[in-house]
Amino acid sequence: MAVDAALFAKGAALARYKGLPPKTTDEIAEGVNFVAFRVPAKALSACYPGLADGQRCSALHLMTKRERTTMTAKTFNPATLRQFTGTETVYRHGLARGILYTDGAKYVAESAGAYWLLDEIAFAQKGRRAVAAEEFQVWKLVVNADGTGRLTCEDGNGRAVFTKRLAYTDFPPEGVELYFVNSTILLPFEY
Repeated sequence: MAVDAALFAKGAALARYKGLPPKTTDEIAEGVNFVAFRVPAKALSACYPGLADGQRCSALHLMTKRERTTMTAKTFNPATLRQFTGTETVYRHGLARGILYTDGAKYVAESAGAYWLLDEIAFAQKGRRAVAAEEFQVWKLVVNADGTGRLTCEDGNGRAVFTKRLAYTDFPPEGVELYFVNSTILLPFEY
């Protein structure tokens, strides 16, 4: 019984550290080997145990408050795009694993809060035959004053292959132009 009490004390301290509800001594049978576990009162999310009901899976929940505000603060500067004349790192798209993107494309996505733009380009490669048939693609995002926009894929000779109207976009009004070549999304200056 002394060993069980020592184990119980150690388990209670661990439970307090992890923020779990305390265990009672009634749950421990004398002289019996046991496996103890707790079932939380509220169901946990399948995405991340810290999420409550109604919360979505998101990388934002895994970041600190400072990281969240840094990521969501829009710092897009079109003049900065000229500084990307090559890339040191190539990143793999999270969902379309065959699609890569460069440092410049990552800058656009992070600074303008536009990872959705990379998603649109990546998913169009799989879902649109006319787009996938083009080896060299020029993607242009035009933002209107009323917050609407238009995303267009051209073949490099000015012929539109795909156009999507955007009912709303919070992308900066300057818009952006990206290339897609050899399964890689990049800025024109990185080509």
